[in-house]
Amino acid sequence: MSLKFAFYADDFTGATDTLATLARSGKRVMLFLDIPQQSHIYRYGSLDAIGIAGAARSMTNDEQKSELNRVAAWMSACTAPILHYKTCSTFDSSPELGSIGLAVSTFKKNIDENTFVAIVGGQPNLGRYCLFGNIFASFKYGGKVFRLDRHPTMSKHPVTPMCESDLRKHLKLQGLEQLGLIPYTAYKMVLSDLRSLISHEAANNNDGLLFDVSDDCDLLNIGNHLADIASYRRVLAVGPSSVAIAISNKIRANYDDAFRCNPASGPVLVMSGSMSPLNSRQIEAATSFLHIPLNVSDILSNPDKTCIELTNIVKRAIDEGKNVLMYTSGVNVHDSTPAAIADATALLLNRVLSVVRPARLGLAGGDTSSRAIKSLDIWGISYSGQVDSGCALCVMHSDNPKLDGMEVMLKGGQMGSENVFELLCSGTQSMPGSV
Repeated sequence: MSLKFAFYADDFTGATDTLATLARSGKRVMLFLDIPQQSHIYRYGSLDAIGIAGAARSMTNDEQKSELNRVAAWMSACTAPILHYKTCSTFDSSPELGSIGLAVSTFKKNIDENTFVAIVGGQPNLGRYCLFGNIFASFKYGGKVFRLDRHPTMSKHPVTPMCESDLRKHLKLQGLEQLGLIPYTAYKMVLSDLRSLISHEAANNNDGLLFDVSDDCDLLNIGNHLADIASYRRVLAVGPSSVAIAISNKIRANYDDAFRCNPASGPVLVMSGSMSPLNSRQIEAATSFLHIPLNVSDILSNPDKTCIELTNIVKRAIDEGKNVLMYTSGVNVHDSTPAAIADATALLLNRVLSVVRPARLGLAGGDTSSRAIKSLDIWGISYSGQVDSGCALCVMHSDNPKLDGMEVMLKGGQMGSENVFELLCSGTQSMPGSV
């Protein structure tokens, strides 16, 4: 098998977005929950790309090192000329938690110190832009754009608040002290001059180059240059799914009908652990669902009793053909850490799925999705269709027949339109956004 592209995603929702991007560009791609077994790879024949869905975004430094040393060693041995460390599109991280700088140094140490490091600073189809090294993000899809340190949500993120919009300053605190910049204005230069600028900046900045992204055309330029460099030197590209868009060299004005999400064949179950204001509005808009608020303290302090009671409620509703939405937003979570919330929801989800099989599963929240999926007895995920912008519909692969083939949507708290949960049930009649 000759891989063209391999990626590790620092959370699950981002992993499925990259999976979807590659699949929609015509790549044969599979997402694994850990370093893949050869038997699972061979089951799908020749693959163009392989992804590993991780949870480094919520890991401490020691946890990250343990996880990424294994992954980087595997990637070093694979044949892919371009490796992608997939981050959140807003690069939320800190020196102590989910450090992107630590990830880059770990990958370089395991692969090759001469690896060309490119940081791709934006994803226009999600409303993320990088101008002269500064990150800007829309408040919701198609909404007002803010500089990241003034963003209503990201500047107040409960775990990694983004107080600095200059990405080079942000990553310098994480150990990437020498980052060069290729500003978006440079993409209008004569090709030979732009190549000379990239070579010069790379030679004088040992930790890599940050590439501005102002629009989709910038991504096409970046992709061409990274492919050119990868013909003679290993490339480690860091950033959101825009890296996969750039490498695929395909920008779609609209999603093809082939990727439309059809209506669910039965009841849908959604588990939400996100504290995002947008996610709260999405919960309110999910009018076809039975709403079940979750008290995290009750689940953690008395898991058997609480999970049995909740599981019985969910089973009864699913058996009656009702959609069910379980959520923590606004329900006694102020004394709970994001990790505790994620662990509680993962525990409950396992109990529920041991007795019911919904037609579709939805998981909302980066930490919630990561921990919940990790806790399930599955080994891989493939792409099925598109529910909404940044919200892919996937299929779970497992040796457990209760889980194998179940459709699942994993989404971050800030992803999707306000009716995303309803779309998960009804399907998409017209394709949202652009890729």
